[in-house]
Amino acid sequence: MSVLTQKNQDSVNSQFLPQTLAHAHLLLNKSPFMIFLPKELRAHFLKERQKQFITIAKLCWPLLVCMLIGEVTIAHVFYGRSLLGQDHIIWDNHFFICAVILFTGVMFAHIPKMASSFQIWLGLLIVIVLLDKLYIALALKNIQLVQYHMGATIMIVVIDLLALRLTTSVATFSCLTAGFLAWFAAHKTLNSYDLYILLYFFTTVVICGAIALLVERQDKLLFLHKVVLLHRVEEQEDINNELSLLSQIDGLSGLANRRYFDQMLVQEWSRAQRDKTMLSIIFIDIDFFKVYNDTYGHLAGDECIKKVSLALSSVVVRPADLVARYGGEEFIVLLPNTELEGAVHIAEQMLSVVDRAKIPHKGSLILENVSVSIGVASCTPLKSIQATDFINAADMALYQAKSNGRHQVCGGR
Repeated sequence: MSVLTQKNQDSVNSQFLPQTLAHAHLLLNKSPFMIFLPKELRAHFLKERQKQFITIAKLCWPLLVCMLIGEVTIAHVFYGRSLLGQDHIIWDNHFFICAVILFTGVMFAHIPKMASSFQIWLGLLIVIVLLDKLYIALALKNIQLVQYHMGATIMIVVIDLLALRLTTSVATFSCLTAGFLAWFAAHKTLNSYDLYILLYFFTTVVICGAIALLVERQDKLLFLHKVVLLHRVEEQEDINNELSLLSQIDGLSGLANRRYFDQMLVQEWSRAQRDKTMLSIIFIDIDFFKVYNDTYGHLAGDECIKKVSLALSSVVVRPADLVARYGGEEFIVLLPNTELEGAVHIAEQMLSVVDRAKIPHKGSLILENVSVSIGVASCTPLKSIQATDFINAADMALYQAKSNGRHQVCGGR
């Protein structure tokens, strides 16, 4: 690439808007009990929870299956004598519904489009499961079955509020909705039911909901710390990239400096040696530049170097090609995978583009404008050849161009 200022285009930039980051800092400083994230931060927070849920669903579904099988087994082994008549039918139908819901949830978790909206469908599945469980607990006649069933119900409430990565509001709303629907259904269809069951359920939901709220608050604080930390890391990376870039750029011309050119020459020399491809160098010198400085002054000389640099870099378009300021009024161009004919063609274009810039130079002995002399060298790098020998060959070609009257291109292998 001819100008290194384009090198920093792929540097890491913060994904959040400045006002969003400012809001994150403010929330961390105040650390309120109720943390309400702005829209942009909330979207990323929910996305993190989605990833956590998918991981949980993919890794823990065998455990949930074992829990369901275990619940059925324990019920029949220890409470088999109590599972009589209508209670037995209700009990078996309930576990069939739970199995269908578990299968649906696991399947949805493995579908990317469904996983992105897990807060909605998982909340609905929780409502169905808890509604079914509560209604059955209210409908069962055997007190031992009711107690066992309520234990399983409370376990689902705990998993819903504390393990499935639903937001506290969604998880709590699901539990409360299931509770009120179960109460309404029992009120309409059952002759009598135990209000103690509903009271026990709602009390558990409130307690677990409060714990879930504290856990979510802590999760949000950790998330905000992560956002701020990542932003600081990105800022430091940007600073490091900028410093690295500045160390590779010539401050006056905006081209690569000699140090960076030397690094790239070693790299491209090794690559060309390995791939057995041609490598070319163009050495450029501004004609009568000392006279230009004496005539117009050093500030004008600096402007002249800037204009010539811009003209030279406009010719080189391939990303692998490199234009560098070699020192003073000298420039050098590295052209990987380029034969002599191609390098001479580019050198002639550079000669022409500097002429078209029409930078006045009344001290020149050959033209009225600034001109350049150019030397070109090409070779296929071998172990018997050093990179310094290659540069010397281009320098010798430049010396030949000057000896022949300047304002021309000379080249050889």
